[in-house]
Amino acid sequence: MTWTKKYDLYSAACRLRQSDERLLRYILRRSKQNTVCEIEIDLRTFNQSIAKHRGNPYDRKTIKSALWRLDELTNGLVLVTKSYTWAIHKIIVRPLFMVLEQKSQAGDNSPKPNRCNPMFSDAQKRAAVEQQQQNISKLDSLFTKIGIKFDYAALKRVWKLSGKSMVDITSAVELLLHRHSTQTQAIKNPQGFIIECLKQSWQKGFNLFYQPELPQFESAQAIANYVATVIDYDSNPKMQT
Repeated sequence: MTWTKKYDLYSAACRLRQSDERLLRYILRRSKQNTVCEIEIDLRTFNQSIAKHRGNPYDRKTIKSALWRLDELTNGLVLVTKSYTWAIHKIIVRPLFMVLEQKSQAGDNSPKPNRCNPMFSDAQKRAAVEQQQQNISKLDSLFTKIGIKFDYAALKRVWKLSGKSMVDITSAVELLLHRHSTQTQAIKNPQGFIIECLKQSWQKGFNLFYQPELPQFESAQAIANYVATVIDYDSNPKMQT
């Protein structure tokens, strides 16, 4: 993905450190443009590239912290899915427009108070942590009710993938139950469906109560003329080849 002014603004809004931003730029250069992707990164390789520009590499603690902060602060832009060693990790990277759209629909364009953000008081940070715990507990109750088992780490991942939006998670659950109820084959991996749904934003635009209002016509020719007007072709059957 290409770094743009919007990334500058979002980086500032998330209060990323210079090391965080450099790692984010490194990650984006290895990600696909305008699509969700899952890639593997090696922090040692990143550090080698940094050393060429800084003259010396970061210490291990700094680059480990940078990845952790991206996972915690960017609201699903970067999400660690698996760690193999201290340096090698599998991560999900999502386009910025998707993250911004998700937060906009949730009615909040600013990052939540976070214990990593020095601009917030200790009381605000505790309140933010407590609220997150309450939301994750609600998710656990919802998933348990419909027969889905997530451990705590997976629940936190779901929460981050949603952009910390209860609306998006409930929409994803509604979509899951709707497809499970209407498809000829049952969904055999509901946990995977929820993860992929939030990763790809399938829940966007889904309305459980949507009922299409079809137009009515008095003749077959009226129907043919209507369709022809929309797709711009001659509706006279005799003229078709």
